[in-house]
Amino acid sequence: MVHGLLNGDLDPQQLGALTHHSPDVIMVLDLQQRIEFINRTAPGLTIEGVLGTSIFAYVPAEQHEEMHTCFAHVRATGTPGSYRNIYFVPGGMPMHWESVVSPVTRDGEPVGFTVFSRDVSERNARARELDEFFSLSLDFLCIAGFNGYFTRVNPTFMRVLGHSEQELLSRPFLDLLHPEDVEGTLREVERLNRGLEVVGFENRYRTRDGGYRVLAWQARADPARQRIFAVARDVTEQRVLEAQLRESQKMNAIGEMAGGIAHDFNNLMLVVLGNSQFVAQSLRSDQADVRAHVEEIERAGQRAANLTRQLLQFSRREPLTRQIVDLSDLYGHLLGMLRRLIPESIALELASGAEPAIVEGDPGQLEQVLMNLCLNARDAMPAGGLLNIRIDVPAPEEAASALAARRVVLTVTDSGVGMTEDTRERLFEPFFTTKGLGKGTGLGLSIVYAIVHQHGGDIRVSSALGKGSTFQIAFPAAVGPAQALKPAEAPAPSSTAGASVLVVEDEEQVRRIVVKILEHAGCRVRAVSGGREAIGLIRDGGVVFDLALLDVVMPGLSGPETHHELLKYAPNLLAIFCSGHMDRGAFAPLAESHHTLLGKPYSREELLARVHEVLSRRRIG
Repeated sequence: MVHGLLNGDLDPQQLGALTHHSPDVIMVLDLQQRIEFINRTAPGLTIEGVLGTSIFAYVPAEQHEEMHTCFAHVRATGTPGSYRNIYFVPGGMPMHWESVVSPVTRDGEPVGFTVFSRDVSERNARARELDEFFSLSLDFLCIAGFNGYFTRVNPTFMRVLGHSEQELLSRPFLDLLHPEDVEGTLREVERLNRGLEVVGFENRYRTRDGGYRVLAWQARADPARQRIFAVARDVTEQRVLEAQLRESQKMNAIGEMAGGIAHDFNNLMLVVLGNSQFVAQSLRSDQADVRAHVEEIERAGQRAANLTRQLLQFSRREPLTRQIVDLSDLYGHLLGMLRRLIPESIALELASGAEPAIVEGDPGQLEQVLMNLCLNARDAMPAGGLLNIRIDVPAPEEAASALAARRVVLTVTDSGVGMTEDTRERLFEPFFTTKGLGKGTGLGLSIVYAIVHQHGGDIRVSSALGKGSTFQIAFPAAVGPAQALKPAEAPAPSSTAGASVLVVEDEEQVRRIVVKILEHAGCRVRAVSGGREAIGLIRDGGVVFDLALLDVVMPGLSGPETHHELLKYAPNLLAIFCSGHMDRGAFAPLAESHHTLLGKPYSREELLARVHEVLSRRRIG
């Protein structure tokens, strides 16, 4: 309290000297709030001009109530009070003031007031600027207490999570977290309580609609004030894309591995199948038991070859034979075979829309998509059920965003056992199967995945335990009349006697069986193990060949590179390119150049048919 200031104990000059250097405005008021002393004034006012006037004369009327309340409280209680007000500078910017009022007493009775007023205009302007950034930020900004409640959140919280500000401030923030993230969040709060900074911590906040957003946090705390200051970025989409990228990289890596294995495996199968055929031909009629064993070897070899072909389809190494087909027609023809594979306890239904379901693709592979999906559905309904197949061409405005803009949609729905979330996430992994040991290869759905994406399509799966599964596949719609579906015809047998063939193959066992097949067909054959040797044979030996049979993938020079060099010395040399690794990147230029391609393992009949086809082309030319 200030004593004697109003009765001459300390005159205005002495008081002015004491308060001259104060940055605040210091006033002494009487009980009617008239100014008896002031050390400095706001712009546009003078000390002489304000002495004896009411303090209320310098602030708008709407601010008077707060000030009257403050002075009344100070006089009645004898304790300090405070108020805020705005002084409007003539022709200038408004000034914001915070004032502290204390009582002046004499003999215990109030005789006036002291007022210390501080100009907080700049501080308030900075606060308003920070508030503006706080409200405009696309990131999550918040202040929280160590008691587990937010004390302030920016509008991004409400906009993204969908909760109101009151909901966010009135409940512990742990209530909004994914249950699995509560323990980790508590550990980070404890770190903040110890004065450590949190950087890059992620947790999931629940939205009003029940979903979750992944937030990456950076935070620090003021333990003295028991406050946590934090900023978070919504990384939900980024994490989804990263997961998709990892899945794509994993699939590509497995595809590369599958393609590499297939190359060597197909060479081995060619040797097994070729020699099995020669053994079968050499058997006498009374060796039925031996013939049965050989035929069993052939069947096993063919199954192994088919398995390898599935691996290549998964890795997207098999070149496509594209044509315009109507899926409704294609799958209608397949229905009879499906009914033989599906037990009678399962009702099989196929429905198509009125519009033709025209796509461009490989009919065999498109058939395999439906076949594998139906077999998977069959195994999911051991006690029977309903298998529904539907083909539609939805209008773009009716189609889902991921399946939009002229798509042909195949939907396969079963009423089977359904899948867990973990199973659904691994569904398209090769060799993943829920079947018992020896009851499935785990390649069926990975082949579906590969074929669909090879045809530029999308695939979606929805399923729940006990509620069946739905596979929805969208292929790009094509334009044009569908080509008639004809069964593949075996090449007509033909004589190749007298043809001169150069075999270029780095695998010794493959060379031997290929030479044997060609020689038994009457061809004159020379075989070498690589491109350099083949070039030297023609360049230096002057040997003339009708045809070269070249492996595509060889150490040193590849098959295409070897043929390019051979043409320098034998311009009319025809070629057949073979490989157990039908990589589209390597085979596409050969196909575009109208070369004959032959995938391993091939049968004796397939090899001789190709040789006959190429030699006939020369004769016609």
